[in-house]
Amino acid sequence: MPEARKERMLLVQVVFAQAPYRDAWPEAESATELKELAQSSGAFVLQEVTVRRGCPTPDFLIGKGKVEELH
Repeated sequence: MPEARKERMLLVQVVFAQAPYRDAWPEAESATELKELAQSSGAFVLQEVTVRRGCPTPDFLIGKGKVEELH
C-alpha cells in the first residue's frame, strides 16, 4: 500500500509590535512551537514566513501586500 501523502503547509507567523497585541513569547520560540505543531499533525512544512505589523488590520491580519506576495 502506498504511503499516505503529507499535507503541505506554509506557516505564517504574525508578530505585533503594539500592546495589547504583542505576544509575551519570544519570537523564535513562538515560531518553533508553530512549526512543531504543524509537524506533529503530520504536515510537511514547505516554508515559514514572519510578518511584522504594528497591530491587526480589519481587511487582512497579515496585510494586503503579504497576501498578494503569498498568492
